[in-house]
Amino acid sequence: MPSLTPLSTHQVRVIDFNQFLQGSSKERQLIADQIHLAFQETGFMYLKNYSVDQSLIENSFSNSRKFFNLSLDQKKQLSWSDDTNYYEKSGYVGLEKETLDLNSPGDFKEMLDVGKACGNTWDWPIGQELFKDNIAILYPALTKAANIILEALALALNLPDAQYFVNTHDEEDHELRFIFYPPIDHPLKPGQLRAGAHTDYGTITLVFQDQAGGLEVKLRSGEWVSVPYIPNTMVVNVGNLLQRWTNDQYCSNPHRVIPPATGQSDRSRYSIAFFCHPNSQTEISCLPSCQSRENPPRYPSVSAGDYIVGLLQATIELS
Repeated sequence: MPSLTPLSTHQVRVIDFNQFLQGSSKERQLIADQIHLAFQETGFMYLKNYSVDQSLIENSFSNSRKFFNLSLDQKKQLSWSDDTNYYEKSGYVGLEKETLDLNSPGDFKEMLDVGKACGNTWDWPIGQELFKDNIAILYPALTKAANIILEALALALNLPDAQYFVNTHDEEDHELRFIFYPPIDHPLKPGQLRAGAHTDYGTITLVFQDQAGGLEVKLRSGEWVSVPYIPNTMVVNVGNLLQRWTNDQYCSNPHRVIPPATGQSDRSRYSIAFFCHPNSQTEISCLPSCQSRENPPRYPSVSAGDYIVGLLQATIELS
């Protein structure tokens, strides 16, 4: 098993996104170029001064904690329990029910996935009305934030259509995930982590984390580096479909969440991830600007929806 010691914290770029939101065309291009480098180097970046109200994120963490504090029976009212959950990307997934690293035991975490509009149709446990209302605001806010980043990516890749990525994501078939990593009060199984080493499936992922730490990314060199909490930032990383779109120019690098250090095993961890997925019928093929005679396409075309559902079916066990 590889060392779980966190390494350097200086390998992931921190980018001030305000210049893209408010700046001139030249300033927007400079930020797009920084994103381009970050996604080539590590596949990860921190964004500060992004377009989501920090109080909304704080309320989301608060409501998430209250949800995960419910009894198991209450949480299982929303269980990921049949095949429709894979397509709706929605439902509660219990401890060790997701196995991101298929060569290791199930992840020591719980999660609640929310697809577009599903939070409004569920029969929520009593007392979760504020969480339901919170999600109804958070999902579109993160969709809007993701679209602005997608605009920056089109600029970074010199695409002739500045709205190419926005238009291929306009069905908003995304996946909002609230994750709870409980305290570890017994030895974990051999090879078990809070989240096993994996890559994300879609285009980009927006991640908000608390101060508990543990997130690491594996660089192309094979080195694992820490991606710690930085106040008032969000982490953005490349997913597999963006790597395929760019012919490996952008890297969907493996990442994981390791157990807390000795003496801190009683510490919970919470995070919020927003998986930005293309429209399900979008065919993901190498972009013309990312191929040449010397660098032909490395992947066959795939349907975005089939690709993502297949990976969810492989990693999440129905309750």
